[in-house]
Amino acid sequence: MWSQDESASELNWEEALTWVQQKNRENYLGHSDWRLPNIKELQSIVDYSRSPETTGSAAIDPIFYTTLIVNEAGQIDYPFYWSSTTQADWTLSDQYVGIKIPVKVAYDSDIPCVMQALLECAQEHTQVAEHPEPHALFIGFGESSINIELRGWISEVDGMDQIRSELYQEIDQKFRSSNIQVPFPQQDLYVQMAQELVPATGC
Repeated sequence: MWSQDESASELNWEEALTWVQQKNRENYLGHSDWRLPNIKELQSIVDYSRSPETTGSAAIDPIFYTTLIVNEAGQIDYPFYWSSTTQADWTLSDQYVGIKIPVKVAYDSDIPCVMQALLECAQEHTQVAEHPEPHALFIGFGESSINIELRGWISEVDGMDQIRSELYQEIDQKFRSSNIQVPFPQQDLYVQMAQELVPATGC
């Protein structure tokens, strides 16, 4: 069974999972077994005869309500939808909610050491699931930092903020003990001195 309405607000993947869990607690429409669809289920409601260009609508079965959004180009558009299989093997997605912990470290950091420290923090936290295993990802290069993200699973949806806070505290202690530096934003300032003016002399 599908709900005809969606969240009507912008949600990242983490927030979408939390929203579904909230609907279960509310016994939404008399049911408490709501979940995000898997990718095959989501594919089944796509309607290829419809599109914003040809029908002025989302490419989805018209029985479903779709909220209009303003995209990054400032144009009226339609949103995308998350699936339970969007990012990894989410076979336990009806029991667990994903959590992400982004961190920034200095450019001269030992990246394998940083990743190991993050994994140890997740593995040592009692509220982070052992399976699926937590993992650390090299996200990219920032203006003054290397960006890494710790990802894992938790079962206490209502306690997500507290668990995130505890993980950050543990990461801070681990980084300090391992001499892993969190960089301060830096900017180079170039100052050009004005040439001293010498008054002209007459002949």
